[in-house]
Amino acid sequence: MEILDNIGEGIELPKDDRIIRKLKTDAMDAQDDLRLGRIALLGLIIFTVLSIAFQLYNGFSLFEILLQNGILLLVFGWAFYYSEKNPRLAFLVAGIVYLLVVLLAAVVVPGSLFRGIIFKLIIVFFLVKGIISSSKFEEIRSQLKAYGEDLKIRGIMDKKY
Repeated sequence: MEILDNIGEGIELPKDDRIIRKLKTDAMDAQDDLRLGRIALLGLIIFTVLSIAFQLYNGFSLFEILLQNGILLLVFGWAFYYSEKNPRLAFLVAGIVYLLVVLLAAVVVPGSLFRGIIFKLIIVFFLVKGIISSSKFEEIRSQLKAYGEDLKIRGIMDKKY
């Protein structure tokens, strides 16, 4: 958290500067949540690649692998890439696709819903948090534009604001 005014020095900032600092602090919190959502997307990509490797090792046909996991890899990869430009859309698409895959797997194999339930809940939690944070970030960005400031969405490894 950032100090909003310099009370200790007896200097009070103008009202606009305090509002801008508060908005930037809120934006940093939203960007941290966006970063966690992007890490969740990266986790989905890694597990999809591991699933492809496992299926190749077990002798599945290449067509089956591309049909099952190739499309997922493309969707999650697109969502990861696009989450810097429009995070709300990217997290929404990835979340819907992930939930559809989990639900379809549960219909085919009923016990699969409870296997890895903690992992599934963590992924869903961070994707939903990414959707909420992206909405908050866009709102803060529009408020800052009224003051002549602009914000960019940082990359996954960039902690500097």
